Amino acid sequence: TRCHATVREFPTLFRRGFIVGLYLFDLSVLFWGYGFKRFVALEQKKQQEFLDRCLQSRSGIIRNMMAGIRGLVMISYFSHPDVWKYIGYDPNGHVEERRRTRDERTKDERTKKG
Repeated sequence: TRCHATVREFPTLFRRGFIVGLYLFDLSVLFWGYGFKRFVALEQKKQQEFLDRCLQSRSGIIRNMMAGIRGLVMISYFSHPDVWKYIGYDPNGHVEERRRTRDERTKDERTKKG
């Protein structure tokens, strides 16, 4: 998936810490009163309830962990070419346009000097 590809690009130490954090998150529902299930095994309604509780937690560590997960999901989502097309983002076209603009400006400056 896109998330896996994004995580593979992380620096080694950060990647390992992030993966450990995801495993801890997956198992953390055991301590929040959701029975003996991992997060991925909960019903969608229970998953949403758990996520809401984490986002509203008094613990800065838990809120920061949620921000990291949310960031990964958003980076992965907005890195997808279908999403680029939908929102009108064309990085290759933008780079080419900037290159043309720079070349034209450089040509104009040379013409003025010469």
